Amino acid sequence: MAEARAAGAAATAILAAAGVLYLAGLGGIDLWAPDEPRYGQIAAEITEGGHGTRGWWLLHLNGEPYTQKPPLYYWLVAGGGRLTDGVSELVARLPSALAAIAVVAATAWLGVRAFGPFAGWVAAGALLCVFRFSHLARRAQLDVLLAAFEAAALVCFWRLDRGLGSRRANLLGLHAALGAAVLTKGPVGLLPLAVMAVFLVWEGRLGEWRRYVPYWSWALSAGPALAWLATAVTLAPPGFFETAVVENLWGRFAEGTSHARPFYYYVVQLPADLAPVSLLAPFAVLALRRRWPEAPEPERRAWRFLAAWLGTFFVFFSLSAGKRGLYLTPAYPAAVLACTAPLTARWAAAGARLPRSLVGTWAGLFAAAA
Repeated sequence: MAEARAAGAAATAILAAAGVLYLAGLGGIDLWAPDEPRYGQIAAEITEGGHGTRGWWLLHLNGEPYTQKPPLYYWLVAGGGRLTDGVSELVARLPSALAAIAVVAATAWLGVRAFGPFAGWVAAGALLCVFRFSHLARRAQLDVLLAAFEAAALVCFWRLDRGLGSRRANLLGLHAALGAAVLTKGPVGLLPLAVMAVFLVWEGRLGEWRRYVPYWSWALSAGPALAWLATAVTLAPPGFFETAVVENLWGRFAEGTSHARPFYYYVVQLPADLAPVSLLAPFAVLALRRRWPEAPEPERRAWRFLAAWLGTFFVFFSLSAGKRGLYLTPAYPAAVLACTAPLTARWAAAGARLPRSLVGTWAGLFAAAA
């Protein structure tokens, strides 16, 4: 009973802190270049109705068809604009802020289930201390929303794999989340499928793939985006498909037409973006090395899952010629858990209370982040 009360108090405190950090004063400053004004304008053109109903399917920027991204983020902002007095700074940023709270909650849930309550709530608190994540959470940006959907998909996969809850509900949640991720930022929304494949290969269970990805699931994970794309191509002038799909996707990935970086870019950028939590990584590696011989198999399986998650994203985007630090935002839950869970595993296994020094450290880091 006492442990349940403590976990409930931790959940309330962390999620309340996330709400304050990500929501307070969200509309207090103008939209910042380069991305925010563009995203706000696209949503505003939907809301204002100058392009009619077709404007919801074929996005426009300054009256011209927009070819860069799928529509889900803009739909959410435009829907908020319809309910208020138009697309304000608050409305434009709200999907990112709410998605960030969902990512914090997903990090906590997975940590609690995989490594115990200490690991889950310390990791969630650590994510609050990552300035890069808080900064993105308070911007009109696609990547935090993408991270929320991909984290939801991987949480549903973990529940399926561990037999938690309804199999049907988890399958529907997994592939609906993937479909929303693809509608947010294109095929990169399907990267959790690669994470799942790597994990199953590592476990020697790739033969179970159809258990998680039945044939009908593609109607949920890819169908909505394909339906939108077919409609947009039908409504758009000639050349839309080549620009939106062929040039945009292939050019960014293979040719580095946007944000070209060297292959080792994330070796430097990821630790910088995860500061100050990344400072714990060397200590986490040493702690995990000491704990590994005595770790039970369920915990080892959880570590393989986190390694597949972080490693798949890291390798995929390192192979891409175009790189930005925010592209790895969907891997933040795995990265933060990897940096903190080994350091809390000893207390979690012993059922002990967290040392005051650790609590004080995280309280200080949170205060600094705030």
